[in-house]
Amino acid sequence: MTENKDPLRLIVALNKTAPSVWRSLFEEIGDAGCCFRVAAAEYGNHSHLVDLVGYLRDQGKYILIDLRALATPESTRQALQELSRFNVDAYSVSNSQETIAAARSVAKGATILTTTVLTTVDEDSAVTPGTREEIEEIVVTLTANALDAGCDGIITSGIELPCLRNKFGHDFFALVPGIRDSNGDTLAADNQKRTVSVEEAFARGANAIMVGRPITLAKQPLAALNAIQTRIDAIIDTRIQCSNADPREKKR
Repeated sequence: MTENKDPLRLIVALNKTAPSVWRSLFEEIGDAGCCFRVAAAEYGNHSHLVDLVGYLRDQGKYILIDLRALATPESTRQALQELSRFNVDAYSVSNSQETIAAARSVAKGATILTTTVLTTVDEDSAVTPGTREEIEEIVVTLTANALDAGCDGIITSGIELPCLRNKFGHDFFALVPGIRDSNGDTLAADNQKRTVSVEEAFARGANAIMVGRPITLAKQPLAALNAIQTRIDAIIDTRIQCSNADPREKKR
């Protein structure tokens, strides 16, 4: 894939908010070049979810809808059928082959993603505490199952991503959440455990990153978003320059 300054490299996770709050937030950051992720589980009031998706679609925005909380392939299929009128660009679904197949059968043309191990989990907080190597093994297994089932890509920590690239190559889309800076100046520390910085995520093989609270809860959300986008642009600029300087280098 030829490098370019694709605005879809940054996905903003819209956290649970009342309609008046997310409309106010979107008025500030809505013109920025990014995508928006909406999690169905965060909207107990179904009409609020539909309102938000419809609002984003009316604005011509790229939308990722997170349906991972739905318990069965059939509930996922039903949700996708209802949301199909919005021509949603991408969905994330639970990591089971049956659910992925159900999503594939309904959401034709949409990108289908699934998650490996949440970035809020580490070796001490897992259901069965284990080593980092054991978490990596679980991530590898879940990724293999997802790709075999027809997923276009995965949502996974940047910690394990180099291993996944080595095993499965660069043909799948990798979206990295858990973006935090160690100094805490730009991206505040919270419940995220297996984290990487913006630069580390792309160096480890990310196609895009997902950032939520460090943008949406910032005192100046647009400034926070633009600061991250500037860092992404710098990474892509460097890659383009290196590729142009060495014609033998494979374009990623």
